[in-house]
Amino acid sequence: MKWKAGTETIFRGYKFTYDGLSRLKNAVYGEGATLVSNLNRFNEQVTGYDKQGNILGLSRYGLRASQAALPSPPITATTRSMKMEY
Repeated sequence: MKWKAGTETIFRGYKFTYDGLSRLKNAVYGEGATLVSNLNRFNEQVTGYDKQGNILGLSRYGLRASQAALPSPPITATTRSMKMEY
């Protein structure tokens, strides 16, 4: 998935990977025509699904000024309420 905003000349987007049941595994951010520049600035990884296919865990990663990947606080969901909690 790629996009450009306003008068920007740089494409930004995500490349997605899926598991054997066609469920999202990873979303990797990139820039440029082939999304290979500035990799890993904003990534997401699904860490688990329940039997109904609902996401049980989601990890988000981003870069700091030091360019080291920094995990964000985990996002969890309970299957009873289906409400995302931060």
